[in-house]
Amino acid sequence: MHADRVAVTDLIQELEGCDPDAEVRLAQQPAWPFEYAIDPTNTAVQVDLDSGPVVYLGEGAQLGYLPQPAREQLGWSPPTRSHGSEPGTLVHPERRRQWPTRVCASDLEATMPEDPTQPRYPDVQVQLSGEDGNAFAILGRTAAALRAAGVPHEEIEEFFAEATSGDYDHLLQTTMAWVDWE
Repeated sequence: MHADRVAVTDLIQELEGCDPDAEVRLAQQPAWPFEYAIDPTNTAVQVDLDSGPVVYLGEGAQLGYLPQPAREQLGWSPPTRSHGSEPGTLVHPERRRQWPTRVCASDLEATMPEDPTQPRYPDVQVQLSGEDGNAFAILGRTAAALRAAGVPHEEIEEFFAEATSGDYDHLLQTTMAWVDWE
């Protein structure tokens, strides 16, 4: 395998040891692991770019959170308390990023939960269903709820950066990973 990329031959070699009848899924976002189906109507396409040919796998439906056995085999573990770190600080193993456990006097918990099915701010609620589904409306409602809960401005900026770094589905996934939603 190449150090910075995977070629088709590398992928074929990796798959040779797998059950040929096993379903193929995509695992994404090590910090908030989700699993996706591969789009059966657009499984793979090759595009010729200036840097050479690239094969893209078509993302299908989001199936849910990545199961624990898959996270373990990929080395995507949830954050753990770091030895020698300041009390109340969680450190994600891949990013060594500090997540404060308290963000305001009201003791609002701001942790990367042990259970990745729980949002980062479980006490902050945002109505998604039955409301304006426009991306900007969702961003605005979520930011307002985070501000009302006393979440620091830097964290809200981090939410915006993460939520706007992909498509509409990514925005929804990010929102659901940050706050409790209905």
